Amino acid sequence: MINKILHIAKGYAAMKYFIALDSGGTKTDAVLCDETGHILSRVLDKGCNAGDLGFPVARVRLADIMDRLLAGVQHPVAAV
Repeated sequence: MINKILHIAKGYAAMKYFIALDSGGTKTDAVLCDETGHILSRVLDKGCNAGDLGFPVARVRLADIMDRLLAGVQHPVAAV
């Protein structure tokens, strides 16, 4: 599981967001939640195991999943 803190851009109340990622050979499940545990966004997709797909393909697939997951944030994200 990967946890990252997202900082919200100036002008908004500072809130921490967390990303939980479960990725294997058959599926990837990514969840974005706020510091209270409220799920803001979820993406289910094909697996992105670098051992099965190769690193370049897995990296592109994971970046796409993260882009779609972060699209669920209602406020501008200053940094990931």
